Amino acid sequence: MTNPANVADGYTPNAPFTFEGKATPGKTINIENKNGVAIATITVKEDGTWSWTRVNMGTSTWNLNFIQDKGQATEAVAKVLGFKPNAAPAPVVTVTNPANVADGYTANAPFTFEGKGTPGKTINIENKNDVAIATITVKADGTWSWTRSNMGTSTWNLNFIQDKGQTGEAVAKVEGFKPRA
Repeated sequence: MTNPANVADGYTPNAPFTFEGKATPGKTINIENKNGVAIATITVKEDGTWSWTRVNMGTSTWNLNFIQDKGQATEAVAKVLGFKPNAAPAPVVTVTNPANVADGYTANAPFTFEGKGTPGKTINIENKNDVAIATITVKADGTWSWTRSNMGTSTWNLNFIQDKGQTGEAVAKVEGFKPRA
């Protein structure tokens, strides 16, 4: 089992969660609860990985068995026991500078975007068309910053995405950030 890496971390209540692991390519994985009730069946990909997304985790404590070769001599089981909702949701990413987008920026000069996030997490910076601009890491104190060396005269629409593509993805937006008149 590769996700959850640590069951004690829990999951975000009432949100999707993707369980992931490794097994023999082409094999079938039966997903069952602790009482043996079938929940889903998936096939291991050619690269030896598998994944299954529960669309809404609700607020239950999950006890699941991921069984390869069920009922055969080669049966192998990965268990997820006591998987509970997070006691407190993970902090989301925020933008603290600009504090007020309407204040604008100085044309053709550098500007430092700043914010807060979860220490050690990656923030992907993209424009509104999902084009990657930069990737930064949240500092140990929970702050992050990124300096655009020349803002030009564009109207900026940026997404600051923590945990992009993962459960718990959080986005802070800066929209309509224009040069000062």
